[in-house]
Amino acid sequence: VSAAGVTAATATFRTLNVTGAVSVSCDGEVVEEASVDGTTLTYTVNPNSGEEGRDGWIKLSADGVEKTVKVSQLGSKPEAYPYAESFKTSQGKFTIENVSLAEGISYVWSYDASNKYMKGSAYNNAAYAAESWLVSPKINMTGATTPVLTFTHLVNKLNAGTPAECFTVNVKESTATEWTALEIPQHGKNDGWHWVESGDIDLS
Repeated sequence: VSAAGVTAATATFRTLNVTGAVSVSCDGEVVEEASVDGTTLTYTVNPNSGEEGRDGWIKLSADGVEKTVKVSQLGSKPEAYPYAESFKTSQGKFTIENVSLAEGISYVWSYDASNKYMKGSAYNNAAYAAESWLVSPKINMTGATTPVLTFTHLVNKLNAGTPAECFTVNVKESTATEWTALEIPQHGKNDGWHWVESGDIDLS
């Protein structure tokens, strides 16, 4: 079983062939949790924020036999600056981190294949409170003298608050634990399907 290239995901494998009850344990660092339902093994992999790959394990015990399954995970090597993502074919190397989702919604960010962009919405027949982040891959800024971030976005059907109150851009260095909020020069207008250029956001 391989989780190479995966940061945070749940994968299901129907490869078990046992007749008795299965006891499951895992390393807890790479593999956060694992369970067996019938002949289905499901496990969740923790994000790997380091540049080096790492190995985890899942131990399965059944019918007096113990089996250790190795789970290999690649590191997250930084992308070179300048870095660009068009979202024309997929969400690229961006990941999604859900901080809080109210009952009634299971996600905020999703890839819209028809319109070819990332879409954030906490609406499902009603508006819900939520906090979710679309996170870029790490980017190596070494040698960049005046690095900037720019993006194109739109805001529509915002029920409460202003775009500046509801949407932020945060950054941190790879070794830091706290995120720093940055000022967005131009926010979406919440007045229809009108795309807005963010303007240069200083990353130096």
